[in-house]
Amino acid sequence: MKENIKRLYALSSMGSRLGLDSIKALLQKMGNPQNKLKVVHVAGTNGKGSTIAFLEKMSCAAKVKVGAYTSPCLEVFTENIRVNGKEILESEADKLLKEIFVFCDEMVKEGIFHPTKFEVETALAFYYFEKQQCELVLLETGLGGKEDATNVVDMPFITLLTSIGLDHCNELGESIEEITKNECGILKEGTLFVAAPQQESIINTIKQCANEKNISCTFAQISELDTYEVKFLASYQADNAALAIAAARILGFEYIHILQGLQQAEWFGRFSVIRKNPLIILDGAHNPPAIEQLCETLKKQYLGKKKIFITAIYRDKDIKTMLQSIGGLADKVILFGDKTIQRLADINDLCCIAKECGLKFACASSPVDALRLTLKQDLSNSVVVVCGSLSILKPIQKAFLSLKDSCKKFNT
Repeated sequence: MKENIKRLYALSSMGSRLGLDSIKALLQKMGNPQNKLKVVHVAGTNGKGSTIAFLEKMSCAAKVKVGAYTSPCLEVFTENIRVNGKEILESEADKLLKEIFVFCDEMVKEGIFHPTKFEVETALAFYYFEKQQCELVLLETGLGGKEDATNVVDMPFITLLTSIGLDHCNELGESIEEITKNECGILKEGTLFVAAPQQESIINTIKQCANEKNISCTFAQISELDTYEVKFLASYQADNAALAIAAARILGFEYIHILQGLQQAEWFGRFSVIRKNPLIILDGAHNPPAIEQLCETLKKQYLGKKKIFITAIYRDKDIKTMLQSIGGLADKVILFGDKTIQRLADINDLCCIAKECGLKFACASSPVDALRLTLKQDLSNSVVVVCGSLSILKPIQKAFLSLKDSCKKFNT
C-alpha cells in the first residue's frame, strides 16, 4: 500500500467528528475546490447511494462528465470516488493525498484539529473532481446533514432528500422530527430542492425547513415511473428512481438518457441477486426503516416462499427492532459474527437478543460457517436473504464463491 494511503487509513483511529471547522480550514488552504463544481447534494437516511447510481448512469448517457462521491466503501476507499463510473486510481489518490497532507500538517502547526479520515477523503474527492474538470458532481452525505463534512458547498445546484427514518439517533436526534431537521441542514437559500416521497409527519417538517430557507420543495412522484415502464425487484427502489428522475429533468436530461440510466444502474448490495438456484439475495439494509422496507418487498415478491435470513448487525444499531422485523417474516435466521469487522455486534450478544425476540435461529462464527449452516436447510421453494450491515456483503459473497464449486446445491 502506498505511503499516503497508509496514512489515510491510519486516521481511522481518530474516529468521526461532527462539525465543519476542520474541513473548512483544509479546503480553504486548497483553494475551495468544492465551490468550483456544479453539485447535486444528497442527504437522507436510506437510498442515497441508489439515487446517485441512477443519476450517475443518466449523466453518462447524456455525455455529461460526472463525478460521484459516495460512502461507505465495501472494500477500498477508492470505490467512493468515481468519474464517469470509474474509480480513482490508487496512484492518483496517493499523489493528491500527498498534497493534502501538507495542508493538514500546516493546520496542526496552527493549532487546528487534524482532519478526520472522512474529512480528508471528502477533500480528496473535491480536489480530484476539480482537476478532472467534472461538469457535474453527485455528492452523498456521510452522517446526517447539518454537521456532515460534505456540507461545505456554498451553493449546490440541486439538493435532494431521500427517505427519512430513525437511525444514528445518538448523533442526529431521538425523534424523527429532529433527524429530519438535521438532514435538512444541507439546504441553502436559493437552491433547488426535491425530496423523495415521505410519511405525512415528515413532509410537514421538510416544508417547515424549506420555508425557513426561503426555498420551495418539490416531492418526487412514483407515478413518474409509469412513463419509463421500468420495474424494480425491490419496491423501495421506486422512491429512489422517482427522485433521480425529478433531478434529471431539472438537469435537462432527455427521455432516452433517463431511460438508459434507469435500465443500466446497478448498486451492489441493494437487492442484489447473486444466485438464482438456490435464490440468494444480498441487501445492505442496516437500520430499522431499511429492514422494514426489505421485509415488505420480500412479502410482495416472494409470497409463499420460505424466507431464510443470514445476518450480522452493527452494535450501535437498534438490534432488537431489526431482529423483530426479520423474525416476523423469517422461517429461520442464521446469525454470525466476524471479529475482523470491529463495529459488528458480538455474536453472543446478538444471539441473546434473538432469543428475547423469540426467533428461530442458529449461530455461526464466520460468514463461511453461516453459509454452511444455511445449506444444511431444505432450500426448495426458499429465498435466502443476507442483510443487517453493508460490511458483511463482500465477506458473504467471497464465502459463497469459496463454497460454490464444492457444493452440489450451487450446481443445480
